[in-house]
Amino acid sequence: MLLSAIIKTKIFPPIAAQRRELWRDSSLPAHIRQILVCIGFGTEQDLTHSQILENIAELSRHNAFLGSCSLTASMSEYQAYQAAVLHAQAMPFQDPSVINSSIISATRGEFGDYHLTAKTAGSRLKISPLMPIYWFFEARSVMEQNQLLKELMLSYSFEEAIRLGMLYRRGVKPRPDTDLL
Repeated sequence: MLLSAIIKTKIFPPIAAQRRELWRDSSLPAHIRQILVCIGFGTEQDLTHSQILENIAELSRHNAFLGSCSLTASMSEYQAYQAAVLHAQAMPFQDPSVINSSIISATRGEFGDYHLTAKTAGSRLKISPLMPIYWFFEARSVMEQNQLLKELMLSYSFEEAIRLGMLYRRGVKPRPDTDLL
């Protein structure tokens, strides 16, 4: 938040402009490979598995899907991640992360409507073994297919990005869900 506030001020507007230009610039040196890494498959309740998999298939057609790997409970990296998340969530006035809690729950072997934190009480969760999988993509290809990116380029803060995303979604008809099985 502080960084967002600094970038929004008149003191550092060139930083925001440089950030935008970096994303727009397709002439980065060939030795710089931009990779987008995603985790938490299925934690976003307003996206369906079929829509996500359909997007991954499209990226695969463009050789932009680079592979995947999964966190497991026995990995020291996962254990450090879990310890950091649980420590942060135990701090006073800290709002627990639903996404991180879902990834931890899935890695521990929980499934379905399991609630690691009281924050999600009363909601229906869909914890699954897909949540701790890392998915790797060519960032440039993802950016080219992202219909929201032009709108996000106009934002200077997280709050602005959320607001612009919500406005964008109001004007877009959602595509129908497809049956996978």
